Amino acid sequence: MRFLFLKVTICLSLLVSLLVSCSLPVKQEKNEKQVIRIGLFEKNETTEQYLRDQYFSLYEYSHDNIAIEFVHAKHKDPVLGTKQLLNSNNPPDIVLLSYAVIGEFIDDNYLVKLDPLITRDKYDVDGLAQGVISGLRDFGKGSLYALSPTFSSSVLIYNENMFRNAGVTIPTDGMTWEEAFDKARQIKTKGEKESFGFSFSWSWGGELNESLNLYTGPLNLHEFDKSGRKMTVNTPEWEKVWTTIYDLYKEKVTPNEEDITKFKNESKSNNGSINDNAFLSGKIAMTIMSYRNFVRMQKILKTSGSSIPFDWNIATMPVHPGSPNTGTHVPMEPVLAINSKSPNIEVSWDLIKFICGDEWARAKTNSTDNLLARIKYNKTKEGLDYNINAFYKLKPPVIDLDKARQFLSKPDLYHVTKLGEEKLKKALKGEVSVKEALSEWESEGNNLLKKIEANQTIDTKNRK
Repeated sequence: MRFLFLKVTICLSLLVSLLVSCSLPVKQEKNEKQVIRIGLFEKNETTEQYLRDQYFSLYEYSHDNIAIEFVHAKHKDPVLGTKQLLNSNNPPDIVLLSYAVIGEFIDDNYLVKLDPLITRDKYDVDGLAQGVISGLRDFGKGSLYALSPTFSSSVLIYNENMFRNAGVTIPTDGMTWEEAFDKARQIKTKGEKESFGFSFSWSWGGELNESLNLYTGPLNLHEFDKSGRKMTVNTPEWEKVWTTIYDLYKEKVTPNEEDITKFKNESKSNNGSINDNAFLSGKIAMTIMSYRNFVRMQKILKTSGSSIPFDWNIATMPVHPGSPNTGTHVPMEPVLAINSKSPNIEVSWDLIKFICGDEWARAKTNSTDNLLARIKYNKTKEGLDYNINAFYKLKPPVIDLDKARQFLSKPDLYHVTKLGEEKLKKALKGEVSVKEALSEWESEGNNLLKKIEANQTIDTKNRK
């Protein structure tokens, strides 16, 4: 009897042990890490290494149980490819999106709404640049679905000496484009003979279209319709914009191609110097400068052992009266969003909080060529005193998602834009009127659209 009782006790003990062991979670091996998968548009090892070094390595270092892995879309159309990736059997947890297509991913329910997580964790978004936050909220119809740790923006940089010498009041934040052009005309009239009141580019000979986009960004102008089959440029709105630019060139308020060639040659004869740069040469009273170019300018000066040879400061980008709080586009890098099908939403949110938080921003204060979204960590360069707040006072214009999607799916549409630049240059040279140039762009652009629709090769030397 005693032997039977002992056998039952042993069996019960074994059964209890078995049940307890089955109910406990499996303990991870000491070296086993949780993998967070990051989805990208395309495979590019250089880009991956840059992203890891610049944005993710600090989180991995401070969280030794986490490993970051990059995965890629596999489709000619990056938007469709990314959607397939997010829907795959082993989906990424976080996706890095182009700022231009966030809205489409939100509308199609691919992304996790961040507001409930922000509220729950009392996460500080007020300390982030409001231009960045408001731009991202626009896509979510007031809600946040993504965050970004860094961004760039553009400002108006001006030569204070030229304004003082000409007796013209200096530029201010929130100034309209017409007010800026009026000041530029006064500088041209009252200033030195070989000086200019304004330039869209800080260097001699920047891309005309890139410069023009700074002015037209908030105006919601379209080159072609939503189908991508018909040009829409031969309109009073386009004529007004091009006439404004034409008048600036005609009045020599801004340097034309002959002026640019002349100053470039003068710089070469001087064996190159800060005169290589239009603004640093002291011949331009005002110009538009992105933050990246601003950093680049400081590096040029530091390398050459020079300083800006005149007093200067910055103001916000000029604005259009109908959009007084809107500047130009604000590139964000990277735009981080959580896949709604991620099995690791909490860890993904923790990573995004970290990268867009104080600790990361503090560590990156002196090691990034972008502006930090945590604006209190942005410092003036080289100990200089200037209006750094001008970089984040304005919000970006709402991006036309249809247009963005068209250019992503049909990269050859770029040729239509370049054709417009060629036609505007013809007008600026006086070869045709503005109205004739727009008519040519419309006609030849329609032919280009037909070729692009038919997947025909575009002759870059004869875009017709």
